[in-house]
Amino acid sequence: MRSDDALWLKEKVRTKVGRMLRKAQKGLHSSSKTVSKITEFTNTQDLVAHFESKFQEGMTRLNHGRGNDKWHVGHEIPQAYFNPNSISDVKRCWMKANLFPQWQHDNLTQNVKLPSIERLNQLHAMGCLPEVFGGVVPSTEEMKMWESRAVYGKVFG
Repeated sequence: MRSDDALWLKEKVRTKVGRMLRKAQKGLHSSSKTVSKITEFTNTQDLVAHFESKFQEGMTRLNHGRGNDKWHVGHEIPQAYFNPNSISDVKRCWMKANLFPQWQHDNLTQNVKLPSIERLNQLHAMGCLPEVFGGVVPSTEEMKMWESRAVYGKVFG
């Protein structure tokens, strides 16, 4: 992965956001130049405040992580649709509007499923639509095609 700069950046952002959330579980605060550069989050407090504002019943800052009773960082438009070779697309992937706390089971079963057209329109208005959609919210038929391609890792080729 380190030999592929794009995949390395994607993984680096993911792990640094996770590290910041784990530090918050211990009452520690941190920042990351990578997170500040790629996301809209400025520090741990900002990151935690965003996710806490979207918590479902039972979610706390203490139950982020791995396990059936844990939550993950969910992406409304899954990461598979954002081109890791495009910094602007990676930034769109990690916009606050695209991120929410999601129970592990739901996160893993969502896989590459896109949100509703209505929600895609809202995310588009907030600037979160991935480049691969060409600036247009896909139709229901196009969404099925994209989801089929994403399952096989064929979104970009």
